[in-house]
Amino acid sequence: MGEHAVRTVLITGSASGIGWAAAQRFAAADWRCVLVDRNGAALDRLVSGLPATAGAPHLVRVADLTQPDQIAALALGAPALDAIINNAGMSDSSNVPLAEQGAAQLARLVALNLDAPARVYAALARVLRPGARIVNVASGAGLHAIPWRGAYSPSKAGLIVQTRALARARPELRVSAL
Repeated sequence: MGEHAVRTVLITGSASGIGWAAAQRFAAADWRCVLVDRNGAALDRLVSGLPATAGAPHLVRVADLTQPDQIAALALGAPALDAIINNAGMSDSSNVPLAEQGAAQLARLVALNLDAPARVYAALARVLRPGARIVNVASGAGLHAIPWRGAYSPSKAGLIVQTRALARARPELRVSAL
C-alpha cells in the first residue's frame, strides 16, 4: 500500500489521556498517526509503543498549541489527512470565578481550548482529503457551566459553537464535537 492510500489522523494532545488512547486505537486499526503535543519525551514513548502501519511510519510533532507560529508549522511537510482530532486542552482548577480570573491565565486557557482547534484546522485545511473528519473534543461543561472553574466552561461552550459553524461552512467535511 503506498503512502497515498494510508489513512492518516492528526491527534493533538496525544501524549496522555484521551489523545494517548485515541492514538492506540487508530494505530491498532492501521491508521498512520501524526502525534502532536508539547511533551516531546512522552510523544517518543508513545510512538515507540504503537503498532506500525502497513504503509507509512507514525510522525511526532512537538508543538505548544498556545503559540500560533507553532500551529502554523504543523503544515510544513504535513501528509494528507483523513482526520484531525483536536484533543489538546486544559482545565482550570484554580477555583476562581471567571470574573476574578487573571488575564494571563484566561488567555492561555482560551488559546488552547478555543483558538487552537480553529488554527489547527486553518493550518491543515489544504491537506485534508475529501470527506475528512474533524473532531473537536469539547466537554459537558460547555453545555452546563462548572462554577469556580474560570473560563473552562465558556471556552468549551465556544468550541461547541465553533464546531457547529465549521460544520455549516464546510458541509463536505464531517465535523463534530465530542
